[in-house]
Amino acid sequence: MRWNRLVATATVVLSVALGGLVAPGQAALATPPPPDGGLPYGYGEVYASISSDVLCELHLDDVYDIDYHSSFYGVRALFIRDGVFADGDYCRVGNYYLEQKYGVLALWKNALSPDGDILWCMCWKDSRAYSSTYAYFQGFDGNLVSYNGGGGAVGATDTCCIKTPYMPILSLQSDGNLVVYWYNAITHVYEVKFATNTAGR
Repeated sequence: MRWNRLVATATVVLSVALGGLVAPGQAALATPPPPDGGLPYGYGEVYASISSDVLCELHLDDVYDIDYHSSFYGVRALFIRDGVFADGDYCRVGNYYLEQKYGVLALWKNALSPDGDILWCMCWKDSRAYSSTYAYFQGFDGNLVSYNGGGGAVGATDTCCIKTPYMPILSLQSDGNLVVYWYNAITHVYEVKFATNTAGR
């Protein structure tokens, strides 16, 4: 895959606390402005550090469309719009990590600590996901899918299949929630299609 961009921009908007934005079908009405800048990138491994506790360590050719919002309805959030997490890849916001490792895609709290906790795992949706070698948030259809080495799907958030005027977003949030939103480009509404329901844990 071709690297397109890794964008990391602090965007300040009116914060509206909505209790973690976790209910499927729930919609948020206010609209943050889009990020308007980015970090430079090079070749090989990408280590993008937005701040001391917001960062991604990724393979250059794998994850390639990420925005950072410093205030998104009361939380900080990394918007992953399209890309792959290969083995060892992760993104972090605060104490929360989304990481592909040991054959699974998992959401961790304090992942680097001996007392780190798994808050959510794709393998909890489908036990076959224990055999995944990479996970792909598919910007073309809005689904987060775990794949095995042969390219077979072994787990998914079942958030396919997005259509115009919606745009998919996988949001890793500082409240501990991982959410798939469908953003309506006409009404400017973020609709929750999947959430780990781990806010505050």
